[in-house]
Amino acid sequence: MRIALIIHSYTGNTMSIADKIGAALVRKGHEVSLFPIKAKNENPNQIKGVELESIPNIKDFDHVIFGAPTRGMDLSIVMQLYLASLPEGHQEASVYVTHFFPFKWMGGTQAIKKFMSLSEHKLDVKKSGIINWKNKNRDKDIQCLVYQLSDLD
Repeated sequence: MRIALIIHSYTGNTMSIADKIGAALVRKGHEVSLFPIKAKNENPNQIKGVELESIPNIKDFDHVIFGAPTRGMDLSIVMQLYLASLPEGHQEASVYVTHFFPFKWMGGTQAIKKFMSLSEHKLDVKKSGIINWKNKNRDKDIQCLVYQLSDLD
């Protein structure tokens, strides 16, 4: 399978998970392309005037995995802008988000809901996951997420 990883990572935490997912997919024989999405003027406290540096085209991929952090208990504005740029269709996808809040419902759940809302009529989301970066079981949770999102058969 041809798989795209579309990742927004401000601190590097979300990208570190993408690297593990990509490596697991390559070990399983998939062709993986990583596309970090960034804003020209990214400021995590600013939502107006943010502009993307590039908008990777995902139409030629069999599956797309999205990763993004939460910002202010919501999906990062950079990922929101990217999702808004996608055309309608039914691209098969998975998504994960990372956050620092103590409970999933304090940021991760809202970010996944926002992702689902913005990707409706654009993506066919098969799997999702939330990683709490402050959780003492974080490494185990990341291993489980990598296993889950790299199991595409």
